[in-house]
Amino acid sequence: MNVEWKVENPNETTMYFSIGGHPAFNCDLDTYTLRFEKEGKLNSEITANIIADDGSGCLSQDKETHKLDNGILKMSDELFSKDALIIEDRQSDRVTLVDDNGNDVLAVKFDAPLFGVWSPVGKHAPFVCIEPWYGRCDRVGFNQKLEEREYGNVLENGTFQVGFDIQVL
Repeated sequence: MNVEWKVENPNETTMYFSIGGHPAFNCDLDTYTLRFEKEGKLNSEITANIIADDGSGCLSQDKETHKLDNGILKMSDELFSKDALIIEDRQSDRVTLVDDNGNDVLAVKFDAPLFGVWSPVGKHAPFVCIEPWYGRCDRVGFNQKLEEREYGNVLENGTFQVGFDIQVL
């Protein structure tokens, strides 16, 4: 299945925007794993537990490194205990959900600059979200100037069109 986004700016005023998907997939976090198109390690940003008093952002300055075993990351409630894994810098362009028998179940393929992987903190929910993003929340301390937003998009009188694929395997 192909999901496409189309953002249009029909006037001369500069438009700043972010857009991202929110697909969730039924699985058992204790037995399913994720496979990334890379080896070694995966770096993720860490969300802040509270939004700054001035409302300036919800992403902390902290990062976390996850060791991959042949591209595989084991899922668990602990993996998502600090909320979403926010994977920046095009570290992977495909995330595959793998069942407890080692079979590929589905893959999300994208050309996004970053993506999120998460399951609700402390809920042991029966799903994981794999979300391609063209933009993300702001860091704590962000100056609130849209033209300076990390991973923000700018559109001048035109169209921004991108998409991602969900492949059932």
